[in-house]
Amino acid sequence: VYNAETRLWSTDETIVKIEQTPFTHGAMRFCYRMKMMAQAPNSRLPNRFHSYGWKHASNYVAKAYMKDGEIDVSKDAKLAVQNDITLQHESQYWAKKFNFSKPPKSILF
Repeated sequence: VYNAETRLWSTDETIVKIEQTPFTHGAMRFCYRMKMMAQAPNSRLPNRFHSYGWKHASNYVAKAYMKDGEIDVSKDAKLAVQNDITLQHESQYWAKKFNFSKPPKSILF
């Protein structure tokens, strides 16, 4: 998790479920349906792990850079993902700071 105010990264434990096959792709990335739980269930036994409340889990899109039609797992791809996340959070942070000054038209990011 990136914090734009402190410019530091931290970790957070969660559980995700990602489809094996992408539902679409663009020129640079594959897109997968993903469900995420805010926190792990109390019991992490294998039988409960897979069935615990997925109907109520939040829906997201997971993206992966691709190279030659496959998922790119190179260090460069991982750095690109980290840079994408940083850019998104920095943009959101500065938009909120700008909007705090009550401009005639606020920025939604």
